[in-house]
Amino acid sequence: MFIYSTTKNIFATRDNRFKVGMGGNQILEHVRSLYVYDECMRYGNELADRLARVISGSRVDAVMFSGGIDTSYLSYTTLRLVKKNVPLVNILYSKREVPQALKGVADTLGAELLVVRYDVDEFLPAVREMVGIMRSYHPVEVVETAVIYLGYRKLSREYGVKYLVSGDGSDEIFYGYPYLWGLDPEAAKNHSVKIIAKNVYPSKIINRIVGEDVVLTPYLDGGVIDFGLSLPHRVKINTFREGIFGKFFMRVWLSEALPEHAERFWTPKQPIRAETGIPMDAIESLVPPSEVNSLMKENNVILRSSIHAYLFKAFREAGLTVPGRTGKEGTCPHCGSPIDRDLLRCDTCGWWANIHGY
Repeated sequence: MFIYSTTKNIFATRDNRFKVGMGGNQILEHVRSLYVYDECMRYGNELADRLARVISGSRVDAVMFSGGIDTSYLSYTTLRLVKKNVPLVNILYSKREVPQALKGVADTLGAELLVVRYDVDEFLPAVREMVGIMRSYHPVEVVETAVIYLGYRKLSREYGVKYLVSGDGSDEIFYGYPYLWGLDPEAAKNHSVKIIAKNVYPSKIINRIVGEDVVLTPYLDGGVIDFGLSLPHRVKINTFREGIFGKFFMRVWLSEALPEHAERFWTPKQPIRAETGIPMDAIESLVPPSEVNSLMKENNVILRSSIHAYLFKAFREAGLTVPGRTGKEGTCPHCGSPIDRDLLRCDTCGWWANIHGY
């Protein structure tokens, strides 16, 4: 039996390492001994039912599949519950090997795994294009959205796939991000409400570019959001073995739904850039440290890396500008643009008080 703790300094840690080497049966034994097990399974079933209702009423050609919690849940729901026989799509850098775990889950579900490859020559122009579209040089959101859009274009042109299911929104609703784990339950819920409403999701950008809702986001359905916000804190964040995990009830449910792959569901969250093998070093090598320093001095901004500087250069080449640091209240301390006062973040350069401080 595992005792849930609400001690703030425990959940503030980002260390959610898991003892590897446990077999699926051992993991299930521990999962089933959790004092929140029954709750997690009940809520897991309800989430699956809600997602299935959204998906069943929509056109779906494929499911975006990274092998993580969000997309594994959607893949199971789409193929096993809704019974749509569609491929699972993984977007992957050309020099990366396809993880065996992805093949394993696809095989278990009886689904085709469609791997869409991209290379550096496609990646860099897509990133520069996305800077102009998003009017931002946010080093995470711009790059990750560019890769997903690049993958979507290749899917559409080369495979005839138009309508995709995406896992956007799950991390915000079910507390997949470690920075949420240090907040008390009420503060975490309040932050979740704000960020769900204001986040710039790749799916929204792609739908705007295409001019049609081609990327379905079941987690962002109003009923699913309301359900997620109503859940007890303990089933969204809790401890398992030596680690702390968000999306806790989803992990428990998936361990039972796909027991052959249970170990995978108790590993730390991976960002999109890691899952798709984004070649960040290809950007980093294009802007030497001396040029980063010159750009900061000439434009009165803070650039946190060579990658950030590359995006800033693309931003300027697109005819976009920032005011530069002024120190005025309500402006970004890194670029001078107006900040979101609720979330204390800058959508232009990516500064965020939660991560970068003041």
